[in-house]
Amino acid sequence: MILDIPYHSQEDFDAKRFGNDCGAACAAMILEWGGKGRQSVNDLAALTPLTVKDDGLMPTVVARLLTTHGMPAEYRYSQTADMILADIEKRQKPVIALIRYGDIAERQNKGDVEGGHYVLVVGSDEQNVYLNDPDFWGAQLSKGKGLAVSRQEFKNAVAKAHVSAPGYAIFLKDPPDPAATTTTTTTTITKTVVTEAKTVSAGTTGGTASTTTTSTSASGAPLTHTIPPGPAHVNVDGLNMRKTAAGAFVKTLGHSANVTIQADTPAKATLNGKEYVWVHITSGTDDGWCVESSLAAGNA
Repeated sequence: MILDIPYHSQEDFDAKRFGNDCGAACAAMILEWGGKGRQSVNDLAALTPLTVKDDGLMPTVVARLLTTHGMPAEYRYSQTADMILADIEKRQKPVIALIRYGDIAERQNKGDVEGGHYVLVVGSDEQNVYLNDPDFWGAQLSKGKGLAVSRQEFKNAVAKAHVSAPGYAIFLKDPPDPAATTTTTTTTITKTVVTEAKTVSAGTTGGTASTTTTSTSASGAPLTHTIPPGPAHVNVDGLNMRKTAAGAFVKTLGHSANVTIQADTPAKATLNGKEYVWVHITSGTDDGWCVESSLAAGNA
């Protein structure tokens, strides 16, 4: 199965401003495929830290580019090649993978051996994995779309890529389930409510907050982690940590604060009229719960 995804090169007419804009180019491909029109790679890259230092993008930045342009995305770490390919086969959505470029023998840029590189993975068959590789230009430009590489090459390239951990990939999120809540317990708390995620919601300044908590989906199955248990960090300007899901306030965590997600089953809880999925975390010596969607995998 190979997805037909529009191709953007880092050397296109609208991609001349930055040298390490492969992540922005991959985002541009997904946005055009998702019906958002052709997005200038220059314009996308200009919204990132490349304007300060042109040395590549962290996966969280690439995921944020997609999300802010109407294609909600998340990044995950410790992904294997097989996990990435299985996700594409199951959900029929492309995945942006961070790879060690030197393991791709078919690359045009032979001088890039040790560097990390973003490619858009569009499918596979028994022998090959197919990539939209943005680092093709000139007479070979057309080869970048649907570039066939051996499955072993791709496995090696994913396993050897590194930022702070190998196996980073950016996945598009599924639309929310409209029947997502099963009520199991109801509690009422009276306290001052502060913003749960300062860049997402603007919680009230006081009063009574009615909360509903559950650890099951609409089908009755236990909730599962969107971000795997282990190292993570805050991906919004400020995030409240609470003793339980929607419970008493513990402290506010700043942007990029490192936490550890525990293996406890996530819980849904409605706080101040909004429903969130909460996960158990530790931050230093503090222990509590926070909104999962305001975290990102891996330490900052």
